[in-house]
Amino acid sequence: EVILETGIKICFTGTARDESGTEITREYLESIAISRGLEVVSSVTKSSCDLLVASDKSSMSGKAKKARDYGITVISVSEFMERI
Repeated sequence: EVILETGIKICFTGTARDESGTEITREYLESIAISRGLEVVSSVTKSSCDLLVASDKSSMSGKAKKARDYGITVISVSEFMERI
């Protein structure tokens, strides 16, 4: 399990929504990550990303597929919000 600590490289994918269906903007999620000392990256590569936060954890988007292929942990937005 990836611990959300300073320096972790994190990438976001998909359109996040809260429990009521309201969109949570990528900018908002990124600002939270940055405020906690995480490094936001835009793409998933073996060396550039430690954790992928996906709006749909079971997504097979390009980023999610790459993350799984590289063994990078994929968590949901709600898991991210709980851990942060």
